[in-house]
Amino acid sequence: MLAINSCVDEKYRIIRLVSRDEAGALFLASKETNDEPVWVREVHKSGPESGMPVSRSLAAESLDLKALRHPNLSPVVDVVETKQTYQIVLDYVEGTPLDCVLKGSGLPPRQKMTLWINQLCAVFHYLHSCSPTVVQGEIEPGGVLIKPDGDLVLLGYGLIKKIDGNRLADTATDKCAPEQYDPVGWVDARTDIYALGRLLFTFADQSWAGLERIAQKCTHPDPRERYQSCDELMQALAHCDGADVAVKPDQEGAPVPEHLKPDVVVVDRRIPKGENQEKAGGKTRNPRKPFNRNVVFWVLISLAAVVLAISVGSLFFWDLAPKSYTQLLSEAAEEKRTHEERADLYMKAILMKPADSKAYAEMLAFFLSDDERPGVLTKRDAERLEQLKSGVEMRDSKFRPPVTVYPLREFQSENSSGYRSVSLQIGLAYWYRYDHYLADQSQRRSLAVAWLKEAADSHKVAQALVDINGSYLALGKDPLLKSDAEKAYRTLSESLNRLRIDAGSSSIDRDTCVMIWDEYVSAVIKYVDPFFEFDAVDFFSMMSGLERLEDSLMRFQGDDVQAVLDKVQIALVLVEGHKGPNILFIPREKR
Repeated sequence: MLAINSCVDEKYRIIRLVSRDEAGALFLASKETNDEPVWVREVHKSGPESGMPVSRSLAAESLDLKALRHPNLSPVVDVVETKQTYQIVLDYVEGTPLDCVLKGSGLPPRQKMTLWINQLCAVFHYLHSCSPTVVQGEIEPGGVLIKPDGDLVLLGYGLIKKIDGNRLADTATDKCAPEQYDPVGWVDARTDIYALGRLLFTFADQSWAGLERIAQKCTHPDPRERYQSCDELMQALAHCDGADVAVKPDQEGAPVPEHLKPDVVVVDRRIPKGENQEKAGGKTRNPRKPFNRNVVFWVLISLAAVVLAISVGSLFFWDLAPKSYTQLLSEAAEEKRTHEERADLYMKAILMKPADSKAYAEMLAFFLSDDERPGVLTKRDAERLEQLKSGVEMRDSKFRPPVTVYPLREFQSENSSGYRSVSLQIGLAYWYRYDHYLADQSQRRSLAVAWLKEAADSHKVAQALVDINGSYLALGKDPLLKSDAEKAYRTLSESLNRLRIDAGSSSIDRDTCVMIWDEYVSAVIKYVDPFFEFDAVDFFSMMSGLERLEDSLMRFQGDDVQAVLDKVQIALVLVEGHKGPNILFIPREKR
């Protein structure tokens, strides 16, 4: 954290710490040139708990951020990047951070809170209207300033991110929307709706239950179930005021219509002297109270509700009655069920026995054999697999909140061998079978390597693919030094050769094995010239390797095998073209 009296980029001197939150801290500072005050918002490059990266392109985008102008937005003056933080310098606006306001005086009147929420919505409506769209990603009370006139100013910029089309999110902390954790997820304006919803919970209390319901909709895990824009959220807020008077809990915040309200009998307890009184032993006795139909009405309603709850509850829990692990897997294998039903059953089986490999293997096999797109790992199914890492919400009762469980942790600790085998299979599925129209080859490899690294200690194929990915990344650097190129091509050649050998000797299914060999031959064809240029391969080793691969492929049948065999012939010709004048090599057909 910045020290008091320290200097940021030799231009801004820190005067005092104003507030702190999980995203960073807010400081009051002054310009070294003219002592004008500025705000400095220090933001961690990784969340304190999650360790996930903050926007890597923030400094590069600072020029664009400086152009943003809105009455409730403090303009960016400068962005300074250090090893661990970004220091965002903003125009000074007199005011107090929201978290300090709430700590000092508690929740303000509803009218004031409504004003602040509407002003935040207006800011985000402006940011989302920019081209390309600007998404904040997270809002902390420490990044919101309340001015002396009562208006609100956003100082956030803690995780601000420009989205051009459907660009993959690279920002996430433990309080961000779920799609920011998802390696195959995409952020848009609804990500900020989630962030606004988290802030709305700060304002919600028992006297304003309607706001809590709006906040719950904003923070729904599925972006499609949230408000789809700030305009839609503001409309909901406009109809929220006064909706909590005479509201039944099951009517989603709607006031009870007049014709449904029960009759109320008003009893005047001020009994005039001498009227409706009876003398008893010289004492005055109150008359019998009038029959209150309101009480009877609600008693009958309560009894009916109890009966309905018992019957519905019985059906609910009967449907979710405990099933055995074997029964869950058996039902999941039934082809008559929908895709989602089968996936849910496999997930329930995994949660029941997290350390058993069978459910994981069968679920992956089901994903890859689905009739809709056989042999392909779709984005929908990939999200299920990533959920195993990020945590699965499990509810054992509809009356208790869900609990997040992490099945892979137990799987790894109790069955490390099975865990590594499953990680290998999932990694191979990502590498060779993941198909999403927004995911390029490098993204597929990146998603695959996250799983393959878990299996690399026990499976040579996994380690070979991890090394191949590292070589591809090294070769993609610009500029590429000759020494780096030489090292990268040698590593790639060695890794490809190990991949070719290990694929045939390991327990990998036939289709994936053919895909691995296809990758080997394709890489030889593509990189044959630089391989020999940088002495990354030996002529005889390369020729004999291709011939052995040809022998291995001959064991299988199919069009995919023939396609690889055709590539082998091309590769043999290309490699033979690099035969030196003093090298004696007799092709197989002439031996």
